[in-house]
Amino acid sequence: MKTDTPRAERLDLYAVVAIKSGTCRVILTVLNLSESGALLEADEAERGKLPIDSAHDISIFDRDHEHHRTVKLKATVARHAEHGVALTWKSDPAAIAKIAALIATLRPRDAAPAAT
Repeated sequence: MKTDTPRAERLDLYAVVAIKSGTCRVILTVLNLSESGALLEADEAERGKLPIDSAHDISIFDRDHEHHRTVKLKATVARHAEHGVALTWKSDPAAIAKIAALIATLRPRDAAPAAT
């Protein structure tokens, strides 16, 4: 069924997501990120730890500046892709504002890291 709801823009940004899955923590690289979800790079073993429709506490952060700005929220595994896993989260105004603020600070995946 097609809806008229616009899809959030997916951006290729340099970030990672830490996912708490049971007693383990998985850290995956973001392939693309939007205000409503993310596609993460994940191999078969990592995908196996994240069943479709499972809910997890996650932290999204800039790999270059992990402690600078981190967004924590609850996400659900929407699907598995050939080389990744897609997460979605509730699009409540507070979460959208936090993710938008983080997105504004992230560099594109193909950009060189900032000099220190």
